[in-house]
Amino acid sequence: MGRAAVPIVVASLVSILSLGCANRRPASTLAPRLQWTSFSIDRPPNDNWYVNVSDAVQNPEAALYRRDVADEAQSFGFFARFFDLGREPESDDEFALLLRHSPVRELSPEGTVIRSYNLCPDPHDGHYCVRFAMETIDTASHKYPSRPFYSRASGLFCRHPDRPRAALVAAYVERGPVDKFDESLAAEGEQILQSLRIEVAH
Repeated sequence: MGRAAVPIVVASLVSILSLGCANRRPASTLAPRLQWTSFSIDRPPNDNWYVNVSDAVQNPEAALYRRDVADEAQSFGFFARFFDLGREPESDDEFALLLRHSPVRELSPEGTVIRSYNLCPDPHDGHYCVRFAMETIDTASHKYPSRPFYSRASGLFCRHPDRPRAALVAAYVERGPVDKFDESLAAEGEQILQSLRIEVAH
């Protein structure tokens, strides 16, 4: 599971972002800081961001923020959730090792090619985290079958003291038909990412 973690979580977000916008709540209608089980995040910085309260992925252990973008073929969003590592790492190095291997191609979405995948230690909020960046190209889009789609994901994998067999992943993802990414969107995504706080039971 660890070896395929990044494409699975990113692919799930790409799929989610293509869904409709039911029960939309703009960022300004949300609490200044939103709490989930074992982590919290600031609300997004402006009302170009929103949540869909009916999203199946919106639950006590998973967050998804969406953002309006100019091109209907483009999408941008932020997510945070836990995923199972399969076993408890015995050290920070082992945690990083579970994430370092090349992702398993068979578990990536059909037609997706991983162009780059980089990891480096990046402590966050007093906990051991690994920063990742991944770029992919997807030639099997159902909505636009004749156009390749490019995606860029940037975020953190963090060890959580209360969830030793899992990793908390938080990231922002941009996807679109042009091999060029919007740095202003990335700046907003980074602002949300840096607000991530790991909550530990006492």
